[in-house]
Amino acid sequence: MRKLVPFKVDARAVLSIALMFSAISCWAQTPTLAVSNKNAAVDEMTKKAVDLFNADKFQEAVDLENQAVQRSPNYWLPHSVLSVFNWQHNIFDVAVKEADEAAKLAPNNELANLNYAQMNQLMGYFEKAIPAFRKAVKVAPNSWAARIGLSQSLIANSQTADALEVLNEMSKAAEGNFDWWYSLSVSYSQMNKAKQSADAAEKAVQAATNDEQKSRALVTLLIELIRANQLDRAREFQDAALKTKPKDDQVYVQVISALCSSSDLIRGKNLLNQAIKNGLSNADGYYLLGGVLENKASSKSSDSTASSAWMDLAETAYRQAIKVSPNDAKFYLALAAVLDRKGQMAEMVAMLSKAKSLDSADALPSYLVSCVKAADNDLAGRLREKLANTPEKPYQLNLVREDFAVDNLQCTCKIGVLEFEIRRENGVKFVAITHREKPISGTLLVDQAIGTSQAFQNVEKKQAVDLKVTDSHPILTVNEAIKFVQNLRDTAQPVNRWSFEIDPPKMPLL
Repeated sequence: MRKLVPFKVDARAVLSIALMFSAISCWAQTPTLAVSNKNAAVDEMTKKAVDLFNADKFQEAVDLENQAVQRSPNYWLPHSVLSVFNWQHNIFDVAVKEADEAAKLAPNNELANLNYAQMNQLMGYFEKAIPAFRKAVKVAPNSWAARIGLSQSLIANSQTADALEVLNEMSKAAEGNFDWWYSLSVSYSQMNKAKQSADAAEKAVQAATNDEQKSRALVTLLIELIRANQLDRAREFQDAALKTKPKDDQVYVQVISALCSSSDLIRGKNLLNQAIKNGLSNADGYYLLGGVLENKASSKSSDSTASSAWMDLAETAYRQAIKVSPNDAKFYLALAAVLDRKGQMAEMVAMLSKAKSLDSADALPSYLVSCVKAADNDLAGRLREKLANTPEKPYQLNLVREDFAVDNLQCTCKIGVLEFEIRRENGVKFVAITHREKPISGTLLVDQAIGTSQAFQNVEKKQAVDLKVTDSHPILTVNEAIKFVQNLRDTAQPVNRWSFEIDPPKMPLL
């Protein structure tokens, strides 16, 4: 299930995202402009300036377009073209100024208003972007780009209720093209409105005019129906969506998790093979699949044979993640946890050692390796095994999970520092503040031989806080330690964020 987290847009980050998507073809086409006789000469100058710009002669293009502005200062088109020139060369202040002028000179022009609104959105000037988008909606009521831009700016400005109102108005449309319904579905999904997103996606399927559009809409529809817990309806669309060979990892994660029972091992294997064959969009997709497959192995309805087979599939998924991204320590840790459950100690140690080499700041892999190697070197234990003819445990962890409460922390802004100070104490192998609002609390893994008493005393002196253990549980296996840590880390990294494919400013068509 994808989670929703409030997101404050960073202007610089958004700018870089926007420039990446400047060539996205799915956005609405720019309205063709009628060339008036009055400004025919200026239009010819502008055409030549655009040709120069496309030939990478930026300064010559700007100089010529400035001449066009001087020749006809009250004509919006040269200002609009000049704003795009400057925008695409990262001269944002001049770009916004010229876009503003173009919008003032052509108050009823869709493109002029959209460009000005989008530039302010991308700069993070939401107090200007919001009224500019509202004006664009009024000028072009059938423009999906204006409405989606407005909703995005409202969300980024912490006006989520107003943003939802804009989207709800869009959903009432009697007609709409693919872009209208698909962008509406994506926007609802970002607001964690799965049912509304699925309804819009179904309309996008109907409005699709080519296979690529239909594939995107079907995939979104399937995911959102599962998220909305409309599983019977999701089953109606799963075959059609999977036939499009999707690369979106959420398709396979959601289908295996929600629509594939723990007794349907063959279907789970086929879905994993299909994901590998189609090539997921990133290594995290295989990591997520591995977690889902492990959960199937742990299902109460799985017997030992089925559980072992599901674990084999989880191992395959994690190895695929490593193949795609061989320098990410978390994939090796995840694989080590599976190998522990399968009793493959030598390979498990190899994976832990690799994770240790990739992330020296993580104390857990090194500790786990030392525990397993200590057991291998336990000559007395090997003698007891021989005498009793009974194998002993392959290793012995001395880890304990301790939940703790934090009192007297004056400012939550110091939570990161507090985590850092606890983490660096002797014996602590992992720490996370799990509740970051007062009353603040957290959890950690610590070597029982050392404990937290001295560590807490040291941190209390440095940070002027009171730390108290509230609960304690032993951690007995490598698998248990790794899954505990990775579950907390994954929770702290939500899979659904406020991230937009923002419609960029467009060059007028001449």
